Amino acid sequence: EHCNALLDVLDTRVRSAYAFGFIVADLMLKLGILGTVIGFIFMLGSLSSLNSVDITVMQTLLAEMSSGMKVALFTTLSGLLAGIALNVKYNLLDWSVDHLLNDIREISLRRAP
Repeated sequence: EHCNALLDVLDTRVRSAYAFGFIVADLMLKLGILGTVIGFIFMLGSLSSLNSVDITVMQTLLAEMSSGMKVALFTTLSGLLAGIALNVKYNLLDWSVDHLLNDIREISLRRAP
């Protein structure tokens, strides 16, 4: 009984040490989506300066719109890659903690009188 209580304390302390990592992984995904929205706002904001339809104005407009789309896609890609990488990392860490604690439980049960 005493051993199980110690293992529960160990479990809680180890998992609480990296629990914030899951929050950061989720935050990366949300920042990627936020960047996408900001990029689209930049892209569509360039339309407000449209007052004529000649070729130079259209070239400038397309360059500004491309820049906004670049921001949108780059932040989406960055947020997704960072979020996925962190999520995989912390899930592997969590899986390793599960196996370590299970091994400790098995060893402690074998040695119990």
